[in-house]
Amino acid sequence: MVELVVEKVVYEGYGLARSCGQVFLIPFAAPGDLVKVRPVKERKGMVIAHIEKVIKPSNVRRFPPCPYYERCGGCQLQHIDYHAQLEAKVGFVKESLERIGRIHWPHEIPIYYGDEFQYRLRTQLKQKRNGGGVSIGFYQAGSNEICEIESCMILSPALNGVIETLRSMPSVVGGDTAVESIRLISAENGVVAAYPEVGRIRSDNVEIASGGNRYLVGPTDFFQANRYLLSQLLEIVTGRERGIRAVDLYCGVGFFSIALARRFEHVVAVENNAHSVQLGRRNALRNRVSNIKFLAQSVEQWLATLKGERGKIDFVLVNPPRIGLSRQAIEGICDLKPSKLTYVSCNPATLARDLKRLLAKNYEIVSIEAIDLLPQTYHVETVVRLVDIAHRVG
Repeated sequence: MVELVVEKVVYEGYGLARSCGQVFLIPFAAPGDLVKVRPVKERKGMVIAHIEKVIKPSNVRRFPPCPYYERCGGCQLQHIDYHAQLEAKVGFVKESLERIGRIHWPHEIPIYYGDEFQYRLRTQLKQKRNGGGVSIGFYQAGSNEICEIESCMILSPALNGVIETLRSMPSVVGGDTAVESIRLISAENGVVAAYPEVGRIRSDNVEIASGGNRYLVGPTDFFQANRYLLSQLLEIVTGRERGIRAVDLYCGVGFFSIALARRFEHVVAVENNAHSVQLGRRNALRNRVSNIKFLAQSVEQWLATLKGERGKIDFVLVNPPRIGLSRQAIEGICDLKPSKLTYVSCNPATLARDLKRLLAKNYEIVSIEAIDLLPQTYHVETVVRLVDIAHRVG
């Protein structure tokens, strides 16, 4: 056993502490805790340790309100006061920029947030037969076993209604004992779409309104999860941009593309998921914008076709998955020489890596903002605006 004082919370939600030259990573620790811990394994030269006793709790530690917390793998930060969670997430971004990107950002990084519970409009439930009944929930932390739940504090009321329905109707669950996934997405009017189709819940699309726009989204399409912050995210990313030609890479169903089409004369939207592209085209029609060209291609494939387009694009928006941008994508974007580039990231580590490469290509950072789209988890969204140094103004 070792007694430690937790210095801070780091990305992935671990509390970090040091003793005798060793670094300890401690799940469910709060910054400022005095804890007695039991080392359980080493990872990359650091010791993973579990709390045996909180000797003196931090002033930002709170009683987690969810009865499944620590057993369910969905949340990592419920034991920390929400404003301390926000402070920690800004720290995740700064630490990644400095450690991975060697980027020393001297300015404040603002973080925007909404209600900390009942925010999720989409999720992926786990289900399996269990004797004569059914287990419904999420994976347990560090396991492929299901943590069975009656409801989830971060899901919208409509999604919690689906859990109640499934628990009361085991006949709609598959016929074997293997774990199955159900992808769900809900709209503000309570309509829910599921994949695969479950009972009376159809595998279809829902309509989500944000920023004066309407979007058809299916349960298998990517869409931002926080129903409270969609309009604010849209404004942060697109509100300051104007010009002739814009490109939206990893565009999904056109969440940002349609807003950009109201600010630019021509927009190209690129997405590898053909179903999302089909919905993007329908969404453009629903929102009466006719100046978007949706393309069902990988970003790398599309960029490879653009030789000779250097300097002809005013603005590029990238919103890649957690793995970030490939080297090929970065090279292709920089070959275009857009005067402005905005990077929307869900992973501070890959963001820092990619920013380091972009800065080496004569881009510079104008602003960094964070938005807490997934409260109670260690995830944080970051929006970074860059300019080509040759086009810098003011």
